[in-house]
Amino acid sequence: MAVMRSISVGFVARMQTIVLIAFLLLQLLTLYLKFEKNTYFSTFDLNYERNVPTYYQMAALWFASYLIGIITYCVKVEKKRYFALWALLSAIFLFLGIDEGFTMHERFNELMAELIELGDAQFYAWVFPYSIFVLCFAVSYLKFLLNLPPSFRLLFLVSGALYVFGALGLEVVSITRAINFGLNDVGYELLATLEEMLELTGIAVFNYTL
Repeated sequence: MAVMRSISVGFVARMQTIVLIAFLLLQLLTLYLKFEKNTYFSTFDLNYERNVPTYYQMAALWFASYLIGIITYCVKVEKKRYFALWALLSAIFLFLGIDEGFTMHERFNELMAELIELGDAQFYAWVFPYSIFVLCFAVSYLKFLLNLPPSFRLLFLVSGALYVFGALGLEVVSITRAINFGLNDVGYELLATLEEMLELTGIAVFNYTL
């Protein structure tokens, strides 16, 4: 299943690990400066949009889309099964990159708030349609997953679980914390940091798998 013939998988894994550790350390430094020194820099804040971590995550998602695209092409040429599902998976990762880079789910929340009076629930507005999508994805791809090589299937599931738990599960928890205690709260910041790190780790594991 490895498609990165000209790129050392080990090198890519090491680089991703270094980047994630760097992001975590810079985030802890950012939070220390924010809460202890009353100094704030958004450049590497994992909880801020449109900065270095955001664009890295967008690029990582697009890289996954590119790798899946290569697999899709090979599946088509070799006339193997699940061409359409591979192609759709590549498109999904392309969309996720766009969503991450251009904060589409936040824009969806704003749109819903303009159309319907939701109160604090507006911050959860995007969670429902995305959760429905995840459920439909799981059902549609079940047979696809069962036909993958065991090692690939395991890493595929682990990476997906990390990403979804971070993007949906901890997102809801962190939003609830923010509603109750405000955005300028250490607990919220730590939850949001864990959420973003799980997303980044899930993407890294998935790219390694490919």
